[in-house]
Amino acid sequence: MMGPNCPTYVVYANGQVDLFRTEAVDTRIDSTAIDVALVDVLMEQIHSTDLTALRLRLPDGECQGCFDGIDTKVVLVTADGEVTFNSIDEELSQTEPLFDAVWNIVVAASQSTEMALEQRP
Repeated sequence: MMGPNCPTYVVYANGQVDLFRTEAVDTRIDSTAIDVALVDVLMEQIHSTDLTALRLRLPDGECQGCFDGIDTKVVLVTADGEVTFNSIDEELSQTEPLFDAVWNIVVAASQSTEMALEQRP
């Protein structure tokens, strides 16, 4: 799905967060700055978590837009490259400390960014 109302948050180590429509990641919708401490927590979680093992034990993601929500993609830009979490690929369960850190960033960014809902053509 990843339609016009599915957000992609691109998060940088300095706390900058850029917001895109997932289907059109070449056009930034909005940008904001969040508390760098939130990004630091996520970075710590990424470095202390075996991402492959985590992804293998998680349930597959679902297309939330088909049911009761909007799919979310978070891209963390690190010195070692990008790390991407996508609710379609894996369940971003807040019971996992890493995904709790991801959602804390999404909440902080969404408080000061806006992406107007669009109807599909």
